[in-house]
Amino acid sequence: MMKRLLIASVVTLVLAAPAAAQEERFQIASGARVSIRSPEGDIRVRAVSGREGRARLDSGEDEDLVTVRRSGNSITIEPMYGDGGDMLVSLPGDVSLEVVGLDGDISIVGFSNEITIETFDGDVDVDGAGVLSIRTVDGDVQVRNVARSAAVDFGDGDVHLTGVRGPVAVNGVDGDITVQDADSRQVAIATISGNLWYDGRVYDGGEYQLGTHDGDVTFAVPQGVGATVSVLSYDGALIPSFPLQMRGSVGSIAEFTLGDGSAHVQLESFDGNIHLIRPGERSPDRQ
Repeated sequence: MMKRLLIASVVTLVLAAPAAAQEERFQIASGARVSIRSPEGDIRVRAVSGREGRARLDSGEDEDLVTVRRSGNSITIEPMYGDGGDMLVSLPGDVSLEVVGLDGDISIVGFSNEITIETFDGDVDVDGAGVLSIRTVDGDVQVRNVARSAAVDFGDGDVHLTGVRGPVAVNGVDGDITVQDADSRQVAIATISGNLWYDGRVYDGGEYQLGTHDGDVTFAVPQGVGATVSVLSYDGALIPSFPLQMRGSVGSIAEFTLGDGSAHVQLESFDGNIHLIRPGERSPDRQ
């Protein structure tokens, strides 16, 4: 009798166990564009070898179903029911990606083509992209290893870009912006409230603009670079870590030339100091 009760209990537990999340598998042609959408939950996207894609949803419900729709060379992946949940997607690394979330973190690793991200509330972490575009309202942004260009528009959060090649454009409302190890001829970084930091290559003829209303600006000047530098600080000071020969100063505006003056550097802060340092002289967390 006791053995029958034990067997019945085991059967009951097995029947009551939640169903495992269903994984969708599908083939993807080279050069395809994939759109991933989920209103709620984290979205994790990983690059894999081969041409097979996989998608899984985990919401804690019995019916964790993902729908995969095709239209020509475009694929859309999204939850089949409800508000969604945490989504894990594996795709070939050469696809173009569009990821749209509402409430949850987004993580993308290992891709080489165009990536577009839009989210309302959640952190964004990207490692690997060709052309990258991010729009977020509330959350931190971490970006590494972008091959051709990066653009970030944000509301509230800190932004950290490392290893970007090509033009860099970051525009925000409230948060620090840090750009390191950049190889860029065109850089435009601005926020209303926050510190700005640029430590990267400065090209002859390049354009570098950093501006904040409330915060410090730090710009790393490589040894021997040629640049025309314009500094504007209404309620702060210019603090260089190396000697400068000033060409002229009118009120809060100062200008000076380094070398042949080929690059154009414009640094502005309404309420904050402007620091000029050498590359690697100190880290952003010690501004």
